[in-house]
Amino acid sequence: MKQVRLPQGKPSNSLIQMVARLRGLGHPGRVKGHCLKPYQTPYGIVEINRHVCQSSSSGTTLCPLEVDGRVIVTATPRFAKQISHKYAEMSSLRLVADLQENHGRSVHRSFVQTLSEAVGSNALLKEETWHYQTPKLSMPVATLSVEKSFSASAQARKPMMFVSI
Repeated sequence: MKQVRLPQGKPSNSLIQMVARLRGLGHPGRVKGHCLKPYQTPYGIVEINRHVCQSSSSGTTLCPLEVDGRVIVTATPRFAKQISHKYAEMSSLRLVADLQENHGRSVHRSFVQTLSEAVGSNALLKEETWHYQTPKLSMPVATLSVEKSFSASAQARKPMMFVSI
């Protein structure tokens, strides 16, 4: 693994921050250099040369673009939102056809499923930290429960209703 220097010979702030993040994880970080990676956007695929940093023990690889840009799998947040919204309304096959027909985007069905699963996992993780405040009511609410069952006699199966307050 070779260390990369910028043309000016001075590392940029993002590279310094990236190495500091790795050191914060207990690893002396090294800049791996530029890696070309495609990202999915609502407007098409964009390939970006991005800085990547890795610990010296070949452990966690860190990319500030993906962390700070909130990239999900390889999709931008807007594209992930569009796909997850559509996936909630239709099947993955219909979604792929819809993206092709209405947006001119060709994506694989497996990408849609993987992305939607990642969005759902992120939502579940965030839900644990959400706190809902219950509203203050002027009067207590009376409890009402309704149960529907059938009579026990085999000759006449008449529905019966039970209401308790």
